[in-house]
Amino acid sequence: LKWKPAHMNTVDFRLLAIYRHRQPRFQLGAARGAVTVPYAWLDPMEKDVPQLEALSGQIVECYFDPEWKTTSYAPDARDWADAAVTHGGWRFMRPREDKHIPNDESVVGKVIKSIQDNVTQDELLSSIDGGDSGAADGVADA
Repeated sequence: LKWKPAHMNTVDFRLLAIYRHRQPRFQLGAARGAVTVPYAWLDPMEKDVPQLEALSGQIVECYFDPEWKTTSYAPDARDWADAAVTHGGWRFMRPREDKHIPNDESVVGKVIKSIQDNVTQDELLSSIDGGDSGAADGVADA
């Protein structure tokens, strides 16, 4: 059993900078077998844009922020005018120089489900010890 608080769940994606009229947008890719497929768009903070441009093609660790507004684009559009804004999206955390392939789509799906389930530590401990959360406080039953 592996558990993390929802806010600590991360995914390793392949980052791809796509340019239209010299303006970059950032696509996140997940593995499907031996191929990387588009998975989501990354709407970075402005300060991160130069670093992300330099990281294009590499693996980056991202976390999901349910409050972050993310713009998605039609991948075959000639410009960035065809866009839709959604509530919630992936945020850049750090480059993963130790990784060479992104997480598989199935792993991304499991991470998203874990985030949506939002099981707390107290809920987990309660289900393990039959409802007695004393162990969570370091108190053992005599």
